[in-house]
Amino acid sequence: MNLQTPTKTLLAILLLVLATSGQTETKHAGIALYEQGKYPEAIKSLESAVSKTASDGLLWNYLGLSQLENGDLKKSIKSLQKAIALDANRTSFRINLGYAFLRNQQTDKAQNELEKALKIEPNNVQALYLHGVASLWEKKTKDAISNADRIILIDPKFVDAYILKADALLTGVIGIVADSNDEPDLRDALRQAISVLNAGISTCDKCKQRSKLIEELEAKNAFHEYYSSRGTVQNSAQTALVENEPGVTPLKIISKPRASYTDKARQNNTQGKIKLAVLFGASGRIEYVMFLSRLGSGLDENVMRAARSIKFEPKTKDGKPVSVVRVIEYGFSIY
Repeated sequence: MNLQTPTKTLLAILLLVLATSGQTETKHAGIALYEQGKYPEAIKSLESAVSKTASDGLLWNYLGLSQLENGDLKKSIKSLQKAIALDANRTSFRINLGYAFLRNQQTDKAQNELEKALKIEPNNVQALYLHGVASLWEKKTKDAISNADRIILIDPKFVDAYILKADALLTGVIGIVADSNDEPDLRDALRQAISVLNAGISTCDKCKQRSKLIEELEAKNAFHEYYSSRGTVQNSAQTALVENEPGVTPLKIISKPRASYTDKARQNNTQGKIKLAVLFGASGRIEYVMFLSRLGSGLDENVMRAARSIKFEPKTKDGKPVSVVRVIEYGFSIY
């Protein structure tokens, strides 16, 4: 499965701290340990608590969240399902279970739980965001955009909603462009994505995560300029035709560092491919990188660092180095 998230996040993707979406009526010691990031200790404390008070949904909820952060997805899902069985109308419980399913790459089940949460609380931005991420992973771009638009109406300072929408706008055309050379569609999608990110930057002028929007905008501006002046992303057959022209020396990648797997990705059983559009500059440096698909779990950040460390000899035309864009893939498998 080729999973995509808009943060980093996507998804890195999925930066929400969902536990805080529910009110903690009882400040149990296990809950405090969870909030301190002491997940093994929290699990031990909460397991002891639910063995004595099995009817407390809040304790099951935090046990599930602690298990989730400790890398035991199956136990986490069972605990969160127990919490819901005890309190089916608790929005935060449903969101947390949806998040656990999403972490386990079970997008259908994630969407089902998140839709139930939205029936209880239609304007919950966390549920809308995660539902949008799941839609994007399934390449349901219209649904992802709809979720992003709803979030922006409810909470205009929700930074990741703008990135979600920008990614969804590009997801709808990238595959087509690579095969059909339909350059106008790509330029138009980039223009729309740039407009969305600019709106986010204007609205979120004092947001802590505003730098994320600026970084995304800079990359998309650079690629829009490139595609407008030089062409579009090419598939392998188109690349071969162009680079066999007289006077053209093709780009030569000298070294492509591997992107390391992360502990979180291993715990989450995260697998798939991350695709990047990479602008190989005439200067001999990687100038910009733009995500075409993401996996989250810290892999996006590792891939970005690896891509920026690629060594290459620039493409030349009539003896002069020129910039060129290529699509680069990084694959991840736990096997």
